Amino acid sequence: MPRVVAPSLLFLLLLLPGLLAAQTVDGDAPSTPTLELRGYVVPLYAYEPAFDYGTLLHETAEAGANAVSILVVLMQDNAESTQIYAKPHRTCPDDAVRRTIRQARAEGLAPMLFPIVLLENPQGDDWRGSLRPATVHDWFESYRTWMRHYARMAREEGCAWMSVGSELSSMEQHGAEWRETIAAVRTEFPGSLLYSANWDHIDGPDGWWTELDAMGLSSYYEIARTPDATQAELDAGWREWRDWVLEWHAHLAPNLPIVFTELGYPSRDGGAMKPWDYTTDAPVDLEEQRMAYRAFIAAWDGRPEMHGVFAYAWVNFGKNEESSYALRGKPAAELLKNWYRPQRVHLTEP
Repeated sequence: MPRVVAPSLLFLLLLLPGLLAAQTVDGDAPSTPTLELRGYVVPLYAYEPAFDYGTLLHETAEAGANAVSILVVLMQDNAESTQIYAKPHRTCPDDAVRRTIRQARAEGLAPMLFPIVLLENPQGDDWRGSLRPATVHDWFESYRTWMRHYARMAREEGCAWMSVGSELSSMEQHGAEWRETIAAVRTEFPGSLLYSANWDHIDGPDGWWTELDAMGLSSYYEIARTPDATQAELDAGWREWRDWVLEWHAHLAPNLPIVFTELGYPSRDGGAMKPWDYTTDAPVDLEEQRMAYRAFIAAWDGRPEMHGVFAYAWVNFGKNEESSYALRGKPAAELLKNWYRPQRVHLTEP
């Protein structure tokens, strides 16, 4: 049996309304109210260290959230490096992270602290999913130091959840190192833990998924084949991926709930074809973004395996905001708001 950590009293109080309310889709009978974590990702990406994220957190609470993923950036030089570090004006200072967690709690949001690793000088197509450190153990020693650091912070500030890793696909084969990492984090943090596997690498942590409290998935599944896919085609695309995810879940960790740690679509034409590709300069398409989220809801609403969703992301800090993943002020945010709130869900077209 997987280790299950009892959530804090605060966390239970935050979730109680959602647990008591049944949801429906298009007038169907009430589904089992399993969506306990309804949230957005608020990345701490502001280059000004003193930036205050309080307004953004308030907006996500107003947008139906009961939880928030607070994303913090760590760096390493390149894919072969063994040392991880905080970079000024890129890694949010500790005092600002702590303040943001406290502000989230004040808004009635259950915080999840979500550290990620980025490459400062990537070569070619390298990214955090293709790390190949010169010495694996040295990399994990550096990584564990930072995870323990953030675990202490998460405990001291009252986080409900923490992620021990995100999309580190090439490193997932080192099961013994991950077990040691998870054990080290648990000595500092009494809350619930997950790891966020990349959407195409759910089988990577086979053998150590059950050391955690949830199966986290970074969800950028390709649900469209053409830029002008209809709603019916997007719905079918998500159902196909849902069945694939559920098959792997049943094989790898059937007793763990699923949490979609990043569910995102750029609001541009063709964004549902390759949601992971943020580099294209296709025209803005707010409706395709909304339709893609609608397809996810149609596929997953009421599924007992799903424990939570964090939509990526609330803001993008000015980088092509209109065509980016940002949800703030877009039709997709209104759709999620109606779904997230503990009430009936209306997905019928206007």
